[in-house]
Amino acid sequence: KIEVDLPFTAEIGHYTEVIFVQDIAQRELAARSFKRGEKAHATLSIPLAKIPGATVIAKCNLHGMWKKPVAEALP
Repeated sequence: KIEVDLPFTAEIGHYTEVIFVQDIAQRELAARSFKRGEKAHATLSIPLAKIPGATVIAKCNLHGMWKKPVAEALP
């Protein structure tokens, strides 16, 4: 499981729409959508074998997408 918590405060008209994980081939492995005003926190289950090369992507309704390799976020 991968836990994603964005340090991002939802504001009127400004929120995280979705957080998802892609594998190295850019196939979606898991996703969680959010409603306006909802805290951007997700626990996503992905196969351990898919973690190398995987990327977490968050999409904001105003600012587009942010990406971070899963490996950079692991302890």
